[in-house]
Amino acid sequence: MKHAALRAIIHNLADSLSGGVSLLAGSYDLDIYRDADRAGPAGVTVDFLNATADTPVAQPVRDALPKLRDALERLCRDAGGSIADFRVAQARFLSDGIHRKFTVIVEDRRGKRSAADYAGTPGARLRHTDPLGRIRRGATRLD
Repeated sequence: MKHAALRAIIHNLADSLSGGVSLLAGSYDLDIYRDADRAGPAGVTVDFLNATADTPVAQPVRDALPKLRDALERLCRDAGGSIADFRVAQARFLSDGIHRKFTVIVEDRRGKRSAADYAGTPGARLRHTDPLGRIRRGATRLD
């Protein structure tokens, strides 16, 4: 699968988790941003391949992670790929109590790695103004 398609799949999972109601996981009481706020400036990083979070999260979020991993397999299959196309599939959720954002981090099996920032609900790419005053979508960072 193309790298952009892999990033889109992880964005869909992260956006589903960040919205509080995840139809992909069949959960409706998720508040990952409360956990991210408690975790401090590092936030919460969710690994969708292993269905884990790097910091303690609330029970509903913990219960949703294995279901989101199953959804990842399903989304990959529907897009004509497999979960083996990923080496890394993570989302880092950050909150300061007011602003909520997440970063999608993807590495494909060829070693191409990227990160893209999203904010709001639903998660939209961050935008900035260029030197000519035009609104531009935030760049995808490549490692």
